[in-house]
Amino acid sequence: MTFLAASGDTGIYASGTNQVVASYPASSPNVVSVGGTSIVIPANGAYPGTGTSGETAWGSGSQSGYSGGGGGGVSSTEAMPSWQNGVVSGTIDPTGNRALPDVSIDSGATQQYDVFTSTLSGSSSATSAVGWLGDAGTSAASPIWAGLIAIANQGRVLAGGSALTGNTQTLPALYSLPSSDFHDIVYGNNGAPAGPGYDLATGLGSPVANLLVPDLAGYQVPTSFSIKTEPPASVSAGKAFGLVVQVRDSLGNPVSGGTIRVSIGNNPGTGALGSVVTAQVVNGLATFTNLTISQPGNGYTLTIADSTIAGSLTTRAFDVTDNTNPGQTAATLTLGNLSLVYSGAPQAVSVSTSPVGLDGVTITYDQDGLPVTNPTFAGTYSATASLNNPNYAAPDATGTLVIAQATPTLSWASPTAITAGTPLSATQLDATATFGGAPLPGVFTYGTPAGTVLGVGDAQVLSVTFTPADSVDFKAVTRSVEINVLPQSVSPAPTPTPTPTPVTREAVIIAEQPIFQRSFNRKGKPGGPLVLRGFGLEFNIPLGPSALNSSNYQLNTFTLKRAKKSPNRVLHPFTKFTLSYNPSRDSVVINLLGVQRFPNGGQIVVLPSITSGTGGTLSGTTVFSITPGGRNIHPA
Repeated sequence: MTFLAASGDTGIYASGTNQVVASYPASSPNVVSVGGTSIVIPANGAYPGTGTSGETAWGSGSQSGYSGGGGGGVSSTEAMPSWQNGVVSGTIDPTGNRALPDVSIDSGATQQYDVFTSTLSGSSSATSAVGWLGDAGTSAASPIWAGLIAIANQGRVLAGGSALTGNTQTLPALYSLPSSDFHDIVYGNNGAPAGPGYDLATGLGSPVANLLVPDLAGYQVPTSFSIKTEPPASVSAGKAFGLVVQVRDSLGNPVSGGTIRVSIGNNPGTGALGSVVTAQVVNGLATFTNLTISQPGNGYTLTIADSTIAGSLTTRAFDVTDNTNPGQTAATLTLGNLSLVYSGAPQAVSVSTSPVGLDGVTITYDQDGLPVTNPTFAGTYSATASLNNPNYAAPDATGTLVIAQATPTLSWASPTAITAGTPLSATQLDATATFGGAPLPGVFTYGTPAGTVLGVGDAQVLSVTFTPADSVDFKAVTRSVEINVLPQSVSPAPTPTPTPTPVTREAVIIAEQPIFQRSFNRKGKPGGPLVLRGFGLEFNIPLGPSALNSSNYQLNTFTLKRAKKSPNRVLHPFTKFTLSYNPSRDSVVINLLGVQRFPNGGQIVVLPSITSGTGGTLSGTTVFSITPGGRNIHPA
C-alpha cells in the first residue's frame, strides 16, 4: 500500500507565521508528500507549459504562511532517505534531512475546485456557505496523485506484478523515473523558490500522466532478462561451474522475485545437467555456482528461462572435457569477504588459487546490478573470480567487498573563558573537520548557536555535530567542549569616544566543497555512479556583481607527462564552466559543462578582484587544490 499526504497549505511556514516548519506526516519518509501548483487551463484545454503564465508553484513567497502556498521544506527530525541522495542538492537542503514535497499537482489555487455542501459546517453561519463552493489546497492534490498510483497498480497486476509499496517501491520509483515523466516547475515561490530539478516548492514537479503511469506500472515488474556471466569456455565433466542471469524491469531497474531455470540446449555428449538447476532472483540477479554436466562433448549450450517472462535465452557454446584428461586439471578459486573503511583509494579483494599462483584469473565487481571498476566509494560490492586457463578448469568463486563509511576527525579545543553578556561567536564556535590531514567539506551545527548569551557558570557544555557534504563516504560526528562564563567586573563608566568610521570588510572564502550528482544510466534514470558537477565556494559576506565574472576564476586540470622517466604535473586551463551565486548562503558555484573527472587532480585560483557588497575586495589570491577524481578540494 502507498500512503500519500498533503504537504500543507501555508508554504514552508507554520500557519499564520513566518516560522519555518515542515508539515507532518508529509515529512515522513514512509509517505509520498504531495505539494501544490497553480495553473490556468486555456479554453482549448491545452497544457499551458511551465513559463511564468503557465503552471507555477503555488505560493506567496515569504507571505505564504499568511496568504497560502503549497507545503514544503526540510524535516528537523527525519534523516534524508536514500532515494533522495543525489537528487536533492545540498544547496537547498544543507542539513541532509528529509526534504518535501516529493511531487506536486494543481491545488486549485487559481482555478478552484467545485465543492458541493448541503449543510452548514460547524464554523459557518452564512447561508451562502451552502451549495456549490470554490475551494483549493493540497488536500485536493494528494487524492489526485492517489488516483494515478491506483491506475498504475491496476497495470502492475495485469502484468503479473503486485501493487506498489510506498517506502520501498513508490518513493524510490518516483525518484528514479526519467525526468520526462514530470513537468519541471521553475517559477513560483512558497517561501522557497521553484527552480530547475528538485526544489522545496514542487519537489520533482507535476506528472506527465501518460508517461508516468506506465513507468510506475512497470517498476520492478520483470520485463527482460539477460546472461550477465556466461559459462567458462571449457569445463570438466562432473565439475562445478557458474552462471549469472540478470533480470530488469522496463526502466532498467533490478528486480527481485521469480525463478530462473537452466536446462541443456545443444547436447553433443548426451550429458545430464546436475546439481541445482533453479535459482531465485535477488536484487536483479540469479546466481548459479554448482552446475555440472556429466559427459564430455564440444559445443554444449544451456537454455535459460524465467518464470515470469515469456521466451528463453541460449548461452554461448562451451566444451565439456573428460576430467581424466591431464590437459584439463581441476582447480579451485577462493574469494573471501573483505570489510574495509573508506580511504579514498581503490580497494580490491584478493583471490587464492589451488594450485597456488594459477594464472588466467580475472575479478569483476558489481554494485546494485551494475559493473564497477576499481571500487572506491563506500558501499557493498559483489566480486566474482573467473578462470580462463586452457590447462585448468575451476568454477567461478564469489565474495563481497564492503567499504564502510569513514569517521572524520572533528577537532574543537575548549575555548577560553568569556565574560557574562558576551554572545557566542566564531571565536568560540570554531570546530574543524579533517580527513587524512585535509579539511573536509560539510556543515557544522552547533547545539548552542552563534549569538547566544550564556549565564554565569563554569564548565558549561557546548556541542557540535558535523555533517559531511559527502554523506556516502563519511559518517556524521559529534563533539562537546566546556566553557567558563565569568561575572562582569564593575568599572568606572568609560569616557565616550567618537563613533568610529565604518570599516569596509574584506571578503574571505570560509568553506569549499565539490558538488556531485548521480549520473544517468542507459535507461535515462539517475541511478549511475556519482558524477562531478562543480565546486562550491562560500564567502563570509555578501558579494558584488564581480562574483559572477568568469575572468576572476581560473580552473585548471593536471596531466602527468614523463620526462626522463620522472612524472611531471602539467597544468591545463579548463574554461567550460559557468557561475551561479546563492545570496542566502553567500556562495558561488562553479558549474562544470560536460563531464570533467580530474583524474590527476587540478587547481582553482580565485583572484582578488572579487568585491563585497560594500566594496571590500577578496583578501588576496586564493588557491585550492583539487584531489584526483575531484572528491575533495582544500587550500593549497
